[in-house]
Amino acid sequence: CGRTLRKTRSIKNKEVQHFSRLFIYQVFKAWFGELLCRPGMEDLLDRDVFADGSLDEQKDIWDGQRLRDFKGPDGLPFITGRKTPSEGRYVFAFCWDGLNPLGNREAGKKVSVGAIYLMCLNLPLEHRYKRENLYIVGIIPGPNEPSREQINNYMEFIITDFCDFWSPGYHFEATPKYPKGRDALGAIIPAVADMLALRQVLGFSSHSSKFVCSVCWLLKENLADLNMRNWVLRTADEHKQYAFRWKNAESVEEREKLFEKHGVRFSEFLRLPYWNPIEDAAIDAMH
Repeated sequence: CGRTLRKTRSIKNKEVQHFSRLFIYQVFKAWFGELLCRPGMEDLLDRDVFADGSLDEQKDIWDGQRLRDFKGPDGLPFITGRKTPSEGRYVFAFCWDGLNPLGNREAGKKVSVGAIYLMCLNLPLEHRYKRENLYIVGIIPGPNEPSREQINNYMEFIITDFCDFWSPGYHFEATPKYPKGRDALGAIIPAVADMLALRQVLGFSSHSSKFVCSVCWLLKENLADLNMRNWVLRTADEHKQYAFRWKNAESVEEREKLFEKHGVRFSEFLRLPYWNPIEDAAIDAMH
């Protein structure tokens, strides 16, 4: 686009060049290997995630239908379809949010940085959200948050790692429980964020646009229509078709027209073979 990637600063009367914005990515495989090698962690990660749950009383995400029905790259149930006793199958939730590091004072300076992080859903609830068990993907530098599709530039790295984690998977030379080595496969389901961040990272138009819902095609002008028969549900195949049409557009103007028409643009998540943009989006209830 012609934008300058480096800036020149004068330090002690000497000109020094540095990058305008620096994004440091933590390689996922290296982090996960360290997690596996922590004492007792393999027993927690390899527990039977369905043992204490049921469809009748849902207390955890594993009690829902999505992960119970989730199939691996071989078409067999992902969690229970291990090829060998030593093979690990893991599911992560994706989270992203922006914050003002200077505080949210009404008359204060408006600055935004973003945190991208993942949590392993295989861990029991009492361990899942501990700081030492969270994978920090990276920090999106300020002072402004990325606009619309710019978030894809930061997502490319983690999605590429998880494409490999899905197939062919990772091999670790040795772990405390398996000194002769073990294989591991993993997936991201779901993406969890507030509505603004979720719409952006998954390629939907804003909730304030004419397409107010990410599940159906109800328009903003028909928001008072409470007849559910008129709510035409979105489908994953339809969404992907519009998203790749947007990605393959030959000009910015064509992209803008397609986005205005369908309210959908390409997201890096669509590179994941199993990703369902309609079902795998979860609004953070804490917001």
